[in-house]
Amino acid sequence: MKKLVIFLTSLMILISITIFLDDNSQISVEEWEINRKVPKTDLKQVEGWGWKAVHNPSKNNIKRKVKVAIIDSGIDTQHNDLTGLVTKEYNAIEEGKKIIDDSGHGTSVAGIIGAIDNDYGIKGIAPSKVVDIYSVKAFENNTSTAKYLEKAFEWAINQNVDLINLSAGTNVHTKKLSTLIEKATDKNIIIIAAAGNSFDGKVKFPASSKKVISVGAVNYNLKQVSGTSKGKIDFVGPGTNILTTLPKNSYGFFGYTSSATAFVTAVYLNKISSYPDKSNYNYKTLYDEFKKKAIYIDKDEKVYGQGFIQN
Repeated sequence: MKKLVIFLTSLMILISITIFLDDNSQISVEEWEINRKVPKTDLKQVEGWGWKAVHNPSKNNIKRKVKVAIIDSGIDTQHNDLTGLVTKEYNAIEEGKKIIDDSGHGTSVAGIIGAIDNDYGIKGIAPSKVVDIYSVKAFENNTSTAKYLEKAFEWAINQNVDLINLSAGTNVHTKKLSTLIEKATDKNIIIIAAAGNSFDGKVKFPASSKKVISVGAVNYNLKQVSGTSKGKIDFVGPGTNILTTLPKNSYGFFGYTSSATAFVTAVYLNKISSYPDKSNYNYKTLYDEFKKKAIYIDKDEKVYGQGFIQN
């Protein structure tokens, strides 16, 4: 029996679940998914350590909005900090059914990327005026399957998005998903994926793929977050105590490579917004630019990659 491990890589408490790859194969899911909620009365707009560490003032001239597909558990589009950011939705689990973010994972990712600067709650790394989110639901009740992920990627590619954020990973390389990743990169769609929080030292798929940006996580001392994967790491981002959005107009703390991936996606989004279209950049030109700007941490690239991502 083929075993697939998918990580919705977020917070502090490990949950292990078993789901199905297809009719005959199981998937084990491990997820850090318990958010510590913050009372609304405590929240005037907050700039957390991650925001401050990454958000150097951008000198980019904005030329356009950037379409980013967030493949996750869905997004609460009614959250005050996310109003108007999601322009398209696709439910890969049950097509046509209204998307509800039952875990808060996708809503948390969206907040880091582009929460509106409205003097309350949080604000995203990317200015909301350049963020065009395509919400793709491929996880429900902390579970997914290869089929759902494949449908999610296929839809995002057909929408010709600029970026795909996947704060998740698996131990199994499915042929169809590998083919879809090649198709996306051929269309100059930048895929940014979590390296994983597996404690076994292995970077998960698709982050392990050659032309997918693989993201590791560090704490506020720029040290590796315990338990996050090592290997093919391209950049690292903030991965502990990240305040972000949760469903029903609430907020909570998020972390590990899920939050780090969202930070890296937002930084890429900022840069891409300065180009008129995809013909003006590619995977390598963007990678080389961020490599030069990244904060060097340590020579161990299997842990820190090219360094801490910078706007």
